[in-house]
Amino acid sequence: YVAMTRARTRCIVYAFKDIDPVGAVDSIGNPDRGALDVLLGAALHGATSKQQADLFPWDTFAMAVPSLQIDGDEPGFHAYRARKVESAERVARAPLPALRPYHGHYSFSGLTRMRAATAVEAPRWAEDEAMAASADNAATVVSDPPDERISVLAHLKGPRFGDAVHQLLEQGRSADSVPPAQRAHYALQTDRIATALDQQSVTLETGRETEQLAAVAALLDRTLDSELAPGLRLARLAPTACRPEFEFAFVVDEAHWHRLHQLLDAYGFGDWWPAIAEKRVLRGMMKGFMDLVFAWDGRYHVLDYKTNWLGEGRLSDYAPAALDGAMQEHQYGLQALIYTVALHRYLGHRLGDYDPQTHLGDSWYLFVRGVGLGHGLGIWRTRFPQALVDQLDALFDGQEVSA
Repeated sequence: YVAMTRARTRCIVYAFKDIDPVGAVDSIGNPDRGALDVLLGAALHGATSKQQADLFPWDTFAMAVPSLQIDGDEPGFHAYRARKVESAERVARAPLPALRPYHGHYSFSGLTRMRAATAVEAPRWAEDEAMAASADNAATVVSDPPDERISVLAHLKGPRFGDAVHQLLEQGRSADSVPPAQRAHYALQTDRIATALDQQSVTLETGRETEQLAAVAALLDRTLDSELAPGLRLARLAPTACRPEFEFAFVVDEAHWHRLHQLLDAYGFGDWWPAIAEKRVLRGMMKGFMDLVFAWDGRYHVLDYKTNWLGEGRLSDYAPAALDGAMQEHQYGLQALIYTVALHRYLGHRLGDYDPQTHLGDSWYLFVRGVGLGHGLGIWRTRFPQALVDQLDALFDGQEVSA
């Protein structure tokens, strides 16, 4: 159809003289007839209805269309005949080459997705023990009422709120900010807080916008100003001692990931990662971002902010024991260990006199909803045994590790 209607100078069509004009019209829509056959048949039928009895349909068609030329010579088509081939001796094919091993990009979040598909089912007694522990914990905090400083932000949850808080903490206080002891501080901060929340499509509760903006400002101040350890406040760290959003990437070469549980279990962290039934080997790159790497007290430390909503908004939900449970539930402990290995490798390349026992510091996880509301609340801190860091580093390099 396109060739016959869009040609600029000439369109050549081959057809047979025995096209039935009447039958072509009657068989429109019949899948056994070709489209060109039906199209030409219909055209011939239209011309034939006006023809004289002594004219052939093709001649009548040519008279009806002045630009049409019909060549009645036989085109001399020849039927295709397959070339006769003598039977040949079969030649054996070379075997296919072996598939190259998969190389990928890995991250902590990607590993946790992989965990669900490869974990060995836990025994029933372990589930019962976990349920009993949860029941005991619930019984101990029944008399602990929700704290308004936490519950006022109960509506603000999820990764978008977390991204907004991370951005605000990364920026620190605005240049024109004043100490939080002065009331004007909150008014100066609410504009940038509202902007950060809006950029992440986080909606404040209707009628409580001012209250919740002030609560977010107080949360940021507590995180920056609280004494995390004697002499350590994030707001007082020199800019040159901080590296926010520290990106890392290191090679993973034949890492026998199914041996991770055994390695962790040897150091008392077996509940951080389950046993894996199948043999799984990682090859490629391990990538990620640390929220903050900072230098303090002669060491380099890893810090991660968490906005998780824990429990029912009680102070006890952010006590050390509760944080241990949250770290285990979300495998954050393994995340902290991977970050420590990444920092260990980085310092080894950047410090000429690097000694992990001297320079490698702690892992800090700040559950910011509870930080600053009581002694030790919202702060999870640990320093991993250097032998564990070294062995996980060796596992990433494909070396055999003996737990």
